[in-house]
Amino acid sequence: MIIQTDVATGLLVCSFFTLLYVGSLYAWELTSDTKYDRDHPGTVKRRFVSVISVCVVSPCFLPMLATTPRAQPAVAAILGGGEGPTLLRSLGVSLDGLVGAAIYPLIHISILFAGSVYMKFTEYKGSAPVAPAQWPSLLGGFFVHLVTDDHFCHDRSWGLLLATRSYIIAPMTEEWIFRSCMCPVFIGAGFSTTTTIVVAPLFFSLAHLHHMFRGDGDPKAKRREVAFQMVYTAVFGWYAAFLFLRTGNVIAPILAHSFCNIMQVPPFHLIKQRDDKIVCWSLYALGVLSFLLLAPYLIDPTTYNSIWYPI
Repeated sequence: MIIQTDVATGLLVCSFFTLLYVGSLYAWELTSDTKYDRDHPGTVKRRFVSVISVCVVSPCFLPMLATTPRAQPAVAAILGGGEGPTLLRSLGVSLDGLVGAAIYPLIHISILFAGSVYMKFTEYKGSAPVAPAQWPSLLGGFFVHLVTDDHFCHDRSWGLLLATRSYIIAPMTEEWIFRSCMCPVFIGAGFSTTTTIVVAPLFFSLAHLHHMFRGDGDPKAKRREVAFQMVYTAVFGWYAAFLFLRTGNVIAPILAHSFCNIMQVPPFHLIKQRDDKIVCWSLYALGVLSFLLLAPYLIDPTTYNSIWYPI
């Protein structure tokens, strides 16, 4: 099956997916007079049901776009002589190149966060010397610390629920909707992979605008926070779309998304308080440079047999 549509319809479909995903987060409020915080266990569980339901339903709309007889140039490039890839393959669900798509992009994004990993690890480790035999348990404890640090200030079951949301459900459902479902629509509308990487993530960015209307607080501070969040998610969205199209597998952006959620925004503001400022800044600079230089090699579409290249 191959998705084929025009630009206007493609943009309309992506707008529909965005509204469907965001709207599902608030659907439960229409059936109840009680409004809970987004971190309330009841809210989190209901939203799990909502977004997973949206992920099941959304791909069902895509075959409707496969009935247009005229293939756009970008679509023709991957049609070859047959009927094109299956719907699942177009959505990035494939065993072909799966292991590489799970490992190499994760290494790639980890390099970018070298400074953050170093800062978090040295803060966790402290200044005490570590015997060689203690390193395995130290590294294991550090990983647990990264995953649980911001969530287990609550009781254990609540913390596990919040961690599941941040590191599993949110990455899986957001990448499924905003990469798996949207990128093929953009390609099917005749956009090149480069244009798709730049434009498609804007829907992902706009999907975070609803945080502006959440809760109370200083309106100016909230606007600044949401504006930053939209820029940050747009930048990450470019990378996630790049991973999806270059690997042809949704596992790559899912794992990168989960890793970024674990690492959070780089704590540049804390560097001035540290004695190893030069080391921190050097690792960040080296990480960015290595990230850019290694991208063509670690994310080479021929390694993964991506169906989206060359387009």
